[in-house]
Amino acid sequence: MSEENPKKRILIMDDEATIRILLEESLRFMGFDVYSTVCGEDAVTAYSQAAQDNASFDVVIMDLTVQGGMGGEEAAALIGNSYPDAVIIAASGDSAAPAMEHSEDFGFNGHVCKPFNLQELNSYINSLLGE
Repeated sequence: MSEENPKKRILIMDDEATIRILLEESLRFMGFDVYSTVCGEDAVTAYSQAAQDNASFDVVIMDLTVQGGMGGEEAAALIGNSYPDAVIIAASGDSAAPAMEHSEDFGFNGHVCKPFNLQELNSYINSLLGE
């Protein structure tokens, strides 16, 4: 890609390795630059570091529930408080979770249900980015 049209950068946070790796590889195949983390603490650190390096993420996709670590709701709140323009998407297999039904109330710009339909996810990401 040219300097005028750089790849969009996506940060993924999911503690399930299979989902994280599949999503990471699929998004790369779609032309995104992807970085992934296992827990909310690491996602907050990665987002902050990228912002300090002037290499901000365009979109963050966060799993709501993380075993033994910070989940998406808390991480989204921390990122959103420091970076109000962050575009954060909640991801969960539980479509009835409050943060899925009312994602904006929890600091998310939207939500996607697992399992992912990759074409729909690509379209959704582009719509949130105004493309």
